Amino acid sequence: MKWLRLITLGIITTSIVVVWSCDFGIEPSLKSDFQGVVKLAPGDTVLLKLTSVILPADSVYSYQINSPGDTTVAQLIPLAGDSLQIAARDSGVTRLELLVFSGDGRLTAELDLLVSPQNQRGFLSRVNLGDTLSIHLDERGIPGNITIDSVLVSFSTDSICTYIGMAGGIIRLAGVTPGTTRMRLVVWQGGVHTTLELQLETFIRRKTLVELFTNAGCVPCAPANQLLDDIQTSDTTGSLSMIRYHVNWPSPNDPMYHYNPAESINRVMYYGVTQAPTLLVDGQMVTQTQSLWPGQIRQAKDVDSEITVTIESISHVGSDSIDVAYRIRSYALNNLTGLRIISVVTEDSVEFAGENGEDIHMQVMRDYELTSSTALNAGGMITGVNRLKWQAGTDQLDHYLVTVFVQADGDKKILQAAQKSLY
Repeated sequence: MKWLRLITLGIITTSIVVVWSCDFGIEPSLKSDFQGVVKLAPGDTVLLKLTSVILPADSVYSYQINSPGDTTVAQLIPLAGDSLQIAARDSGVTRLELLVFSGDGRLTAELDLLVSPQNQRGFLSRVNLGDTLSIHLDERGIPGNITIDSVLVSFSTDSICTYIGMAGGIIRLAGVTPGTTRMRLVVWQGGVHTTLELQLETFIRRKTLVELFTNAGCVPCAPANQLLDDIQTSDTTGSLSMIRYHVNWPSPNDPMYHYNPAESINRVMYYGVTQAPTLLVDGQMVTQTQSLWPGQIRQAKDVDSEITVTIESISHVGSDSIDVAYRIRSYALNNLTGLRIISVVTEDSVEFAGENGEDIHMQVMRDYELTSSTALNAGGMITGVNRLKWQAGTDQLDHYLVTVFVQADGDKKILQAAQKSLY
């Protein structure tokens, strides 16, 4: 009787594939009870639990190393109980011979250790807080042509991720709390099981805020605005928000400046803006070389956050105002002080024939409300409501976006943002 067990253990940058065969009274006695292959990259270290990979229905309580193989290829570190640590050193192949003691007696096992740079793979899977992560089992060495009878999921650290379910060979997980955990998944198919271990991380995706100071009479502002239009259109992840403040230079006749001059000037003074166009990404002024803007925005989108911002509701007040209710939660280890919470309403597709040739203007700042000198305790939450002015008919609601963001007064970095349409 022969069993085939495929066990894939993913430990960050470690790829291990162990294929075992178990023979009972058929093969010659000199043949090992278990044979397998472990694939590692140079520099990798893996902890093998012999119970889970050899005898999941029994318990390995000890073992002895009969032959450690070539220690220039991999070094063995014996540990208590059924644990064995293998440290890959240099490319090559060597054989490890073990004598394993369990409740049913003793068994012999052979492991061929294959160390090669080609085996290096990243098994760290990341999921945004509140989102779901899909793991396709056929991409992790689970045969897709064999019916899955059952699965068993466990995590080394609770509350980081949670198991939602499995359908069509796809495991679905949800990110619950920022942090890392190791997921152990045992899949049973026709009496044969496969064990998969993955390192998982729940993180908080930052919504990057881009702010542009522009003017309808500014010649270099026209290509700058077009570039941002293109970047916004290509953003399929929803991880980008834009606000454009119109200033009164070089043309003093920009009506989008005159709609709300005081608040445009306040923002100019806060950042120390002296020319148009000027671009800021997450509160930090960037180069005037417009060709570099896409790369700088992409880099900012790769930075995680420690807080979440949620727009709970937008309520209409009369015919010209809205109340924006927000919730901000911290997952930081330290208290955050000196924060600004700002709510902004912007309008898209504003028609005006500017002196620089632009006739359609996007994300035009119409009004903003500021709450300053705010503190957010570690692991704490604050809520609030800001009232904003706006003017539009009910058939133009899709032109308006509300953005709420948190900014640190000290270095002016924007820690997180959220956006919601009035539509």
